[in-house]
Amino acid sequence: MKKVMLKTTISLAVAMASTQIFASGFALNEQSISGMGTGFAGRSSAADDASTIAGNPAGMSRLKREQVTGGVAFIDA
Repeated sequence: MKKVMLKTTISLAVAMASTQIFASGFALNEQSISGMGTGFAGRSSAADDASTIAGNPAGMSRLKREQVTGGVAFIDA
């Protein structure tokens, strides 16, 4: 009985741990293409293009003219 209980406990612990391992392997942080190019380093202080609205909406006051920003990301799972 103790062996069955121990095996059940270990199996349950492994099953619970494996779901956490699989869940932590995928994340997307895509707010702008220019931000991806710099690894989002200093994102809140840079107001280079219209994508600054994602991290620093006040940075839009530093833009000289109207701008539109776009980008495409491909995920090959």
